[in-house]
Amino acid sequence: MRRHKISNDIYVLLNLRVVNHGEEEAVVTDWNLTVQVGDATMPAEEHEIKHDWQIQRTPIVGVPTMEVIDQDASVFLHPLRRGVPKSRWICFQVLALPYKILPPHNAKFILTLTDAFGNTHVSESGPGFAFDTGELVEVQAK
Repeated sequence: MRRHKISNDIYVLLNLRVVNHGEEEAVVTDWNLTVQVGDATMPAEEHEIKHDWQIQRTPIVGVPTMEVIDQDASVFLHPLRRGVPKSRWICFQVLALPYKILPPHNAKFILTLTDAFGNTHVSESGPGFAFDTGELVEVQAK
C-alpha cells in the first residue's frame, strides 16, 4: 500500500485591472498577494499560468462554459497613461500549510502593487464569504 500525498496548494487567479490616477505615466514594477485568515497570514508567490489552463464557469442554471486565459504579460511593461485602464491575468500560489486541505473561504486578500516611483498601492478584499466564479482546469490537447 502506498500513500499518496494530498496537495495543499491553493491557486488564486486574479484578473488585475489597473488605472493610473496620477499626473505622470507610471509602470507597475512588482505585485504581491497576502492571504489573511484571522490572525494568520499566508504569503503567496506568483505562479506561471500554464498554456493548457482554462477557467470552467459553471452557472447556477445552465451549461458550464470554458474561458481561455489571456496570457499576454506585456500589458504592464508599458507606462500606464492617466485614466486608461489596463488588465491582465496573474496567478498566485498560496504557500501550502500542513494539515490545511480546505481553501481559506473566509479570508482577506491583500494585493500590493509597487510602481516605478517606489509608491505602493494596496487593495483589500474580504473577509467574507467568497463565491467561486470558476474553476481552474487543465485542458488536454485534442
